[in-house]
Amino acid sequence: MIVIRKDFSLFILFLCSIVYCEDKGIQLYNSNQFDKAREYYEKILLERKEDAIASFGLGSAAFQQNDLLSAMEGFESALNTDNMELKSNAYYNMGNVLVENQRLEESLAFYRKSLELNPNDLDSKINYELVKIKLQEQQKEKNKESNEENDDQDKSNDSNNNSDENNTNDSEQDNQNQNENDDNQSDSSKNNENEQENNKQENKDNKDDKEQGDKNSSDNKNKQDDLQQDKQSATAILDALKNNEKINKKMQISQSKRKKLEKDW
Repeated sequence: MIVIRKDFSLFILFLCSIVYCEDKGIQLYNSNQFDKAREYYEKILLERKEDAIASFGLGSAAFQQNDLLSAMEGFESALNTDNMELKSNAYYNMGNVLVENQRLEESLAFYRKSLELNPNDLDSKINYELVKIKLQEQQKEKNKESNEENDDQDKSNDSNNNSDENNTNDSEQDNQNQNENDDNQSDSSKNNENEQENNKQENKDNKDDKEQGDKNSSDNKNKQDDLQQDKQSATAILDALKNNEKINKKMQISQSKRKKLEKDW
């Protein structure tokens, strides 16, 4: 993010013109000799620890060296002054340090303090608005990413639901097929049982028929034997009757002859 940095040399020159001073550190800073400029202000602070201008110069040189921690300490020390212009610029640069550290929310508070001390500070106003726009963009990006994650999660849930539904359908189909197989096996088993029962019944009927046939054959044989015996008995009886009849006739003849003999006598 690009923010406006105050021209340190112009600011220091402005202050020096008020107090009629000459600052060697400005010359070193303007020639981009930030190491030497920093050493210069460090030496001054060894002699005058509460020198707010030297602290501000040290912070500016450290900022150019990207030593943000030392820069923050230098600007914070520069707040120990009654000069509202210097204090306003210190707050402003502290805001810039926080922006470099991506601490945007915190930087807004320092820009506001700078504006409270110097409401006409255009640079503070511009940087304040730039940071607000950046924060809004980050929030939009965050919301977008969150929505995309939700969409991905929804798609994942839909995919899982479809997978679960397919698995359920497959399971139901498998159960249906299994039930059909069980029914078919049951029907087949019943058919086999019925067939076995029919075969058993048929065998029984055949056995009964055979036994009945054997019984009938035996009965017929017995009847034939009985009939033969009856015939034999009848023949014997007839023969016996015939013999008796002959005997009777003989007896009658014999009696008749006897009677005739008796009459003739």
